[in-house]
Amino acid sequence: MVMERFIVKMSLIVALFFTSFLMLFETSFAMTKPYRPIPAFAEKSSPLLLDVEQHKVQSRERVFSFSLLQKMLSAEQFSKGNAIVSPVSIYSAFTILYPVSAGQTKKEFAKAFQFHELDESQLQLAYALSLRKLLTSDASISVKMANSLWVQKSFPIIPTFLTKNKTVNSAEIRNVDFTDVNTKDLINHWVSDKTNKLVPKLFDSLDSSAVMMIINTLYFKAKWQLPFKVESTFDQPFYYRGKEKNIPFMHSSAYINYLEKPTFQAISLPYGNGNLSMYVFLPKENGDLSDVIKQITDANWQRWKGQFRQIDLDLSMPKFTMANRVDFIPILKLLGVKQAFIKADFSKLTTSKVPLAISQVIQQSKINVNEEGTEAAAATAIEMIATAVMSRDPVTMSVNRPFFYTIYDSKSDTMLFMGVMNVPPTN
Repeated sequence: MVMERFIVKMSLIVALFFTSFLMLFETSFAMTKPYRPIPAFAEKSSPLLLDVEQHKVQSRERVFSFSLLQKMLSAEQFSKGNAIVSPVSIYSAFTILYPVSAGQTKKEFAKAFQFHELDESQLQLAYALSLRKLLTSDASISVKMANSLWVQKSFPIIPTFLTKNKTVNSAEIRNVDFTDVNTKDLINHWVSDKTNKLVPKLFDSLDSSAVMMIINTLYFKAKWQLPFKVESTFDQPFYYRGKEKNIPFMHSSAYINYLEKPTFQAISLPYGNGNLSMYVFLPKENGDLSDVIKQITDANWQRWKGQFRQIDLDLSMPKFTMANRVDFIPILKLLGVKQAFIKADFSKLTTSKVPLAISQVIQQSKINVNEEGTEAAAATAIEMIATAVMSRDPVTMSVNRPFFYTIYDSKSDTMLFMGVMNVPPTN
């Protein structure tokens, strides 16, 4: 059987689901090779069996991830520049805050983060257990998550909130003085340590009226099942916005899981034992990356991930490093979260009558993709202030134009990272 040649536009997407990578690119295809036996990494792993609540919360987290992706399309940073985010990191941070919210604040959180369909009394425990299974999905891969609560000294936090998060979420509790300039150094050091120095500085300064900060970090490091050969890496053009720039491209030939739809082609590149993979989505010739991303919904993802089939693939894709800082408040507002940024109701958090508000929701991320594998990290911070204060001819895939990428774990069904690369990064 013979497969027709493809010349395809492609954009790469990264999603930090510490489970797999999704990528979209603009590229070209061709070439021929004799049939080779299907390698062992192609064997499908059994899905992780979760109890009802764990399965429900993981499903809702996944739906949130795709909703977040769609809203991010409206942000210039994602539509025109390069970006990487971790949906699971921001979701984890808000599972800590949601139980102590009330009134309109709680209603908006429930709708935006899909909490309304979950048993609130079991939410944190079920999600924590799901994440622990994610973190042990593959012994050969390093996936680490950490939580910390930084509380202004003398601010009256209800003790059960701290106790529960220390027990359920293994959160570190720190009593600090946000008016002290040294506090930011303590936070930055903690974040740097938890992200293996990929996020060395989360803050340049802190709001002196801050009363609490929730920080979640995620770290990922994995080797490809089939590494790229260093000697096969060389510069070639990356095409974007009518321009081109020579950057390092890695090259490989292997049997790879492949999917084709009318508007795109996609592949899955496995790490370790195959539970985690990088998925790459490629718009067809003259196609547009944003049009493809609009199709990446939870319903389509659930359908597509079971439709990948192995083909012989000649692949070329960029070797790159990407880092960015994202202000999530505008995006969360698009998801319906508004009251929390004006005058929030956290009456279950504190006995203080001083009105509170979320002043910052930021995430800083970095990813390194090379011949050996991938290393990525994200740090999310929520700052709260006192408002008074088949056998065929092989396909050739060259990721030489804008792309979308994501890391996804099939065992726990978790999306770890998502990102876009619209212009060549400065490594």
